[in-house]
Amino acid sequence: MALSRKAEVQEALDSSVQSLETPALPKAPPAELLSGQTGNNARAVLVGGPIAVGLAAIGLALFMARDNASGDLLLVLPVAASLLLLGLGIGSAWPHLLTRLMSAAPEGEKDITSAAISMVQLFGSGFGAALGGTIVNLAGLSQKGSTQGAINAANWLYSLFALVPIIANGPALLVVCS
Repeated sequence: MALSRKAEVQEALDSSVQSLETPALPKAPPAELLSGQTGNNARAVLVGGPIAVGLAAIGLALFMARDNASGDLLLVLPVAASLLLLGLGIGSAWPHLLTRLMSAAPEGEKDITSAAISMVQLFGSGFGAALGGTIVNLAGLSQKGSTQGAINAANWLYSLFALVPIIANGPALLVVCS
């Protein structure tokens, strides 16, 4: 029985993707576990992801800006834990957020929705970089040779950026629970 053209193309794509999957590049187990959730579990991940990001941002605000000239590992561990939590929060919620956005898009506007997601990501990255640069320059990063200026700038940056997920969690909960 001959395959239709669409089935032939899909089979070729499937075999190409399978050839790219190698044991040297395993998927992250927490991300794989959380991204496959459905129903109420997916809602829990959508709520838990931003909360994890908020906690991670608070952790970075508290522990990032430290003078660690001796390279003490104990000062670095809370920062590493905060960065891990940040990645888990974003990585676990993002697939569910994308799924919700695409399923809410009207029929015939899925391409526009997909493009809008990319545009908002790019705008957010650019805006965040500009705002972050402004904050650290106003907070003293431009003081030449000053460790204290860098510490002060980092404190301001992470403290102000920690407010974003804290403020956003309220509206996010309303959307997810509706």
